Order: sequence, then C-alpha cells, then structure tokens
Amino acid sequence: MGKPSRPSAGVREPFSLLFQADSNYGMLDQGLYSVSNPSLGVKTLFLVPVGRKENHYQYEAIFN
Repeated sequence: MGKPSRPSAGVREPFSLLFQADSNYGMLDQGLYSVSNPSLGVKTLFLVPVGRKENHYQYEAIFN
C-alpha cells in the first residue's frame, strides 16, 4: 500500500463543527449567525440545526 495522500501546502481538509445550545432558548433557524471568541474575534457561520440531544439543540457548521 502507498502512503496516504497529504494536502498540498496551503490547502486544508474540509471539516465540520458541532455546536449545542440550551433548548430553553428555542431552536434557531438555518442561517448565518455571528459568533465571538476571545482569540479569533467575531466570525459569521452558516449553522444548520441537526438534532436535539437531551435538553440541547445541535447545530452543524461545515468548512470547505
């Protein structure tokens, strides 16, 4: 078998992140939302509701 292929310099693999929010806030619609992080600042993400787990809604953001 050959070695696994590696992305070229400057190219990253697509990935997704899952977020959860307390269901007391209600479910968010699919769409663009601003999120903030002390290190990264404010970013806009396209979030998609993907389910509910216990008392939290789950959302996914995909990065290509």
